[in-house]
Amino acid sequence: TLDENSLSLLQKITFLEWQNKALDTVSHALESANITRVRDTRLLRRQVRGNLAELRGLSATLPAVLQTELHGLEAELSSLLIGQDGYINSLVDSLKVTGRVRGIENQVVTFNSEIVKLSNGIYEDATRKTAESASAVNTEIRSQVSYTLGAAIVLLLASILVGAYFRRKLVVRLNRLSDEVRNYALGSGNTITVTGNDEIAGISVSVKNFVTKIEHQQRALIEAKARAESATKSKSEFLATMSHEIRTPMNGVVTMTDLLADTNLDDRQKELLSIVQQSGRSLLAIINDILDFSKIEAGKLEIEATDFNVREIVDGVAALCGGDAYQKGLELYYDVSANMPSCWVGDPTRIRQILLNLMSNAVKFTEEGRVEVKVTEQRRAEQPWLHFEVKDTGIGISEDGINRLFQAFEQADGSTVRRFGGSGLGLSICKRLVDLMGGEVAVESKLGVGSKFVFTLPAQHAQTQPPRKKKAALSGALFVASSQERTIEFIHAAASSEDIRAYGLDPDVPESWSESIDRQQTGQHAILVLDHDVLRNQSCLALAKDLKTDKNLLIFALLPRSGDNAADRDKLDWLDGVISKPINKQTFCETLFLHVQEARKSEETCVAVEAAQSRDAAEADQRVILVAEDNAINQKIIAQLLDIHGYQYDIVNDGEEAIEALENTIYGLVLTDFHMPNMDGLMLSQAIRANESAYVRSLPIVMLTADAQPETQTACLNAGANGFLTKPIVLKDLSGYLQKWLPQS
Repeated sequence: TLDENSLSLLQKITFLEWQNKALDTVSHALESANITRVRDTRLLRRQVRGNLAELRGLSATLPAVLQTELHGLEAELSSLLIGQDGYINSLVDSLKVTGRVRGIENQVVTFNSEIVKLSNGIYEDATRKTAESASAVNTEIRSQVSYTLGAAIVLLLASILVGAYFRRKLVVRLNRLSDEVRNYALGSGNTITVTGNDEIAGISVSVKNFVTKIEHQQRALIEAKARAESATKSKSEFLATMSHEIRTPMNGVVTMTDLLADTNLDDRQKELLSIVQQSGRSLLAIINDILDFSKIEAGKLEIEATDFNVREIVDGVAALCGGDAYQKGLELYYDVSANMPSCWVGDPTRIRQILLNLMSNAVKFTEEGRVEVKVTEQRRAEQPWLHFEVKDTGIGISEDGINRLFQAFEQADGSTVRRFGGSGLGLSICKRLVDLMGGEVAVESKLGVGSKFVFTLPAQHAQTQPPRKKKAALSGALFVASSQERTIEFIHAAASSEDIRAYGLDPDVPESWSESIDRQQTGQHAILVLDHDVLRNQSCLALAKDLKTDKNLLIFALLPRSGDNAADRDKLDWLDGVISKPINKQTFCETLFLHVQEARKSEETCVAVEAAQSRDAAEADQRVILVAEDNAINQKIIAQLLDIHGYQYDIVNDGEEAIEALENTIYGLVLTDFHMPNMDGLMLSQAIRANESAYVRSLPIVMLTADAQPETQTACLNAGANGFLTKPIVLKDLSGYLQKWLPQS
């Protein structure tokens, strides 16, 4: 079935084919005027009848109005060409007359000689009569030919007139309708003007109704688009407001529980507090995911292009995930290729977010075994790409689950929601972030075996790269005692890249350690590294203490970064140092070398350094901090954080009170909230930067806000703030800002 526009064009083409076929039939008949045999006229008649049959077939596909008119024309054309008095029959009659004349002429030639013999008179008489007969015959032939030519001319003129009539009635109007529809589609016309009572007029009305319907739909779409844009704007404003309103009480929950964790609590209280802390952080993570997802949906998320160190990003993410991994008894390994640059150009915040999500999921869905992260560089058409792999030995994902994995609010297995929790937004956000950065993300998994997530991003090498570090100058052999074969392999690969000899010791047979060390050691100081799982074995600990004295060993422990370690650090004061896990293959030997150097420093130097640091901290504590915060709970939170570090501070309720305080007291730093009555943080920052006093204008300003959107941070920095902290306030982050900006006061 065709739409009305296509059907009118098809009818137009069919009619033109009919007209051309009719003209071809007439032309073919006229070109046969020189036929000399009756047989040829029969072939001509058969050809003409075939053409007329094709005309009837073509006209049968046209509208009823056209069929009626064309059938009359077809009948008239058939009568003119092959009717009783038609053109072809005239040709046949002419041929018959011509045949008779030729027969007479042959008889005349035959009898001519005999007539000559009989009599010249008879011959002359016969010649005269023959001439008269020939003249009559020629006259008749000329008359027949003239009649035939006249009929052909009349038929041709009739065909031309019929064609002109149909062209005026049909073709011109069809062309006009087609042009108007095309102009409307291109936007240069806005109406359909073809009218009348025939089929074309009906098509025109249908097209006009169709156009009107399209216009209504376009207006509806424009209105719907406007409503959607308005809804998106309202949603963004709502999210910004809700982010602030939710983060403000969350600031009290998270920060106060962190402070409470540092107080003297019994085991039951610590357990309950740990649950509150985990719940608060989980709620905060969900809030962040929803906010990011909404930004992506609204097209408000922008990808940055700044210099970043990929090794630092992986180190930081591994440190964050390491605590949960080791608490579950998992091992976490990560390896950034030594052959790739450290600094790249891209969006470090989003790359860190993607990697953190994938590593957190790997730890969450792995009950035993390990999680491994590998980062390499790929080349595609001379373009460098960053390639990340996160592999685990977890529960795995079914093929059906993989197909739903990157959809919003979806879990690979619905039962995992009850077992592991989660909103189902994390991987969807990762997928959309990778797409925004022009990269690719994929997953390979098998139920009960594990999963491997891969994401690859196009990036550029930064112009400035950190200098390559020299190889670690470790003397003697390196011995590693661990129950994890992968850990020994990992350290062995790291040591081999630094030309250091590394050997594994069997933790199940500690009695063999001494012999192994003697066999591999060449008289220099040897280094023994004990993994955290070996520290649980009291036999291994006792033997290690003896070897430290007997073999003059430097002994280090591998312990997770989290506070809940397998062994109490206070009981390991006899060790020469502790190396935090997870370890980095590229920096392990360098870290070990630094610990060796530190272990060999004199005690006096360490004491002197600590004393100097204490003096600096005491001097910093004398600088008074001005806090502008309207929320009473947040005032108590900030006061607790500053009391922990021993800072002096004054607290005011808004920007106006802060300006008055600056006129009466010398401060070292201003810590201000973003949203406050009377004068908010932006207005306060602008007022400080415009103050007549050079001292006030130079004060460092750190902005505190529960609004985590990037545009809010930009607004704070544009107003003159030196730093920006998002609530809930993390004690470490606040301390870092104070140590950075207070000395500049």
